[in-house]
Amino acid sequence: MNVFITYSDKKYERAKRLALFAAKHFGKFDRCIGYSLEDIDPEFYKNHQDKTIYKTITNSLP
Repeated sequence: MNVFITYSDKKYERAKRLALFAAKHFGKFDRCIGYSLEDIDPEFYKNHQDKTIYKTITNSLP
């Protein structure tokens, strides 16, 4: 089974929906899952904050 998983915050919600659509209809994935910040357990986020892509991206912005 091929599973496509993506994540976005509210700013990139539209891009997430497009990615899920493309994966489902053109990518031959059996299951497509889109996560948002609300789906991440606050305790998990707190414990792994230093490893998140979001932090890396936002820290590199001017």
